[in-house]
Amino acid sequence: MGRSTLSVEAVFVFALIYGGVQLSAAKSCRVPNSFEATGSCVPVEQCPHIFNQLVSLQVDPESAYKTYLQERICDRKPDGSIHICCDEGRTGKRRNMNQKNQKHNQCTTFRFTSGSCVPIESCPSIYNCSLELQRKYNPTLHLHLTQSYCYQDNGKSYVCCDDDHETKLKARKKLGWQRCQTPFQDTGKCVPPGRCGWIDDAENVPDVFRAFMVGCDQPNGVRHMCCPKSEVMYDEEPGKECTTRGGRSGRCVESDRCEGFLKATDRQSFVRDSWCYTSLDQVDYVCCANAKILNVPTKAIELGNRAGEDAPTCTTPNNAPGRCVSLAQCAPIANILRQASAAKTAVTPAQAVFLRNSVCTPSGTTSTTYFVCCDEVTLQTVTTPAPTITTTLSPAAARAAEIVNHPNLRLLDQTTCGRSNLDDKIAFGEQAPMYQYPWMAMLIYRSASSGIEGPECGGTVINSRYVLTAAHCIEGQIQRLSYVRLGEYDTRTDPDCDEYQDCAPPFRRYTVAEYRTHPNFTRTVRSGNDIGLLRLNPVIVFSEDEVSPICLPFSASLNRFDPTLFWITGWGLTERLEASPILLHTRLPSVDCSLSTHSICAGFGNGTLHCRGDSGGPMKVQVPEFNFRYVQYGIISAGPSCGVPGTPGVSTRVAFFMKWILDNLTE
Repeated sequence: MGRSTLSVEAVFVFALIYGGVQLSAAKSCRVPNSFEATGSCVPVEQCPHIFNQLVSLQVDPESAYKTYLQERICDRKPDGSIHICCDEGRTGKRRNMNQKNQKHNQCTTFRFTSGSCVPIESCPSIYNCSLELQRKYNPTLHLHLTQSYCYQDNGKSYVCCDDDHETKLKARKKLGWQRCQTPFQDTGKCVPPGRCGWIDDAENVPDVFRAFMVGCDQPNGVRHMCCPKSEVMYDEEPGKECTTRGGRSGRCVESDRCEGFLKATDRQSFVRDSWCYTSLDQVDYVCCANAKILNVPTKAIELGNRAGEDAPTCTTPNNAPGRCVSLAQCAPIANILRQASAAKTAVTPAQAVFLRNSVCTPSGTTSTTYFVCCDEVTLQTVTTPAPTITTTLSPAAARAAEIVNHPNLRLLDQTTCGRSNLDDKIAFGEQAPMYQYPWMAMLIYRSASSGIEGPECGGTVINSRYVLTAAHCIEGQIQRLSYVRLGEYDTRTDPDCDEYQDCAPPFRRYTVAEYRTHPNFTRTVRSGNDIGLLRLNPVIVFSEDEVSPICLPFSASLNRFDPTLFWITGWGLTERLEASPILLHTRLPSVDCSLSTHSICAGFGNGTLHCRGDSGGPMKVQVPEFNFRYVQYGIISAGPSCGVPGTPGVSTRVAFFMKWILDNLTE
């Protein structure tokens, strides 16, 4: 809300003039730092030595290239472009930017891929960042340039480039339920244990059923087992209302319950395009047109375990007399499964045939819960206790326990956080609905030279005092940070009104009283500790619609949860590298990278990535087990520049830093 002014550094614009454009005669000017020398007032690209110097200053972490440029501005045109004073005799056409690489030193790029140190002009992705930064200041692009710096050589700036290396993004997990075959050769689906009708307690899967996990992926650390199709359990009722991309009314349902998903030639793309949310047990829900939702399979009635002497008689595959008993009661068959589970290998083909031929069905049931014909000699009428398994607390579990017992957890509002102030319908548009994300914060900076104010970073309200953001939006920038704006939606209007002329109050301004950044954060080293806190004045007064906090992963189950896809929001760069006046949102999947402990890598590989987000803005999900409230899992940190395909964006993993956040909160 509020009519926005130009960005703080919007005056530093290069008129990138290409062939065929006629320039007017240059007027004379006085060269800076010289008493007598005169020059010509020309566009920057017509003065090669200043152009090259500016490029060098951009990548130098210790420089202030904007000050250098400001000293040399001699004219501003109506379109916002600038001219600089160039020494007489030193103007000329811009040199060829496709020079041959002189150095091939190995390095690591800001995208965490292998690269080579080359002249900046020979690396289009980094050079385009440089040109865009000269057109309009953006702290993320500036961070990319300084992180890419290798060295100076003969007046040339060398940067770490991987443009010749095509990086294919690999999703962290396959979306939808994987097809499988049980040890008994039944066709099934790899589902969380709690989704299989055999399992009463998903946290304590009987050891005889652990062999059913062999061959199933364990997406984001959640165990899955091969469950026969007829035993797979779905929600009794469809989930939230939604509108499909085609504009049809629908519901959010498990992907395997949607006819559109089952018939899709590219199921992964279908889930990404129609994703609603992911449950804590890693079940993906998609927006499915009502006419395409399949009926829930009718569960078979199971019989309880039968004592061996009361069980029906049968003949084993070895032609011995036996009894038809539950799987756990037959020691020889249970041992086959336990051995396969211990070795983490599938049963052998001969064992699979034996298991299949052992299956029997007691009269009075059609249940697929396995009953087997067990040799009477070896039949155990009392189930042998499963072997004791000693487990140690995983780092994630230890971290979650530390958070749950933290004394400052009381400073986070766990009852009203993360509530969207709209109806429950999920829609798929680029523009976020008004009131959808009342925790969004806009950080407004002031230029030291011009005094012009504008947004450069985002953040999220986490309680009545604090905004969570990226450290690179604070470190070295706090002197320019003018204020934090809350309750913003459309920067062109104040107040903001929706299509029904329902208008929100004006946006609110808050000053920064204190700030914290992670002690291990550095702008020049890819440390991954890009997280910071802003303490605001006055106290934030929450309202039902405009301003309220987002949830953080403060419970054990939320902290262990590793989402498949995320919603990101912000007023950041679009695909055309232009700031959006209206709040945008989009979804993107997590992908594999080497920083998964403390960072989240995400993106589609199409070059858009974090373009609709802001530096410091949130990556969040709705958690169905948490009443569909929004929980923030990432802080946008170092997404690649727009239009650079095949590379992931990097965000700070909030769950990893929850203790640091709580340690730094005060009343």
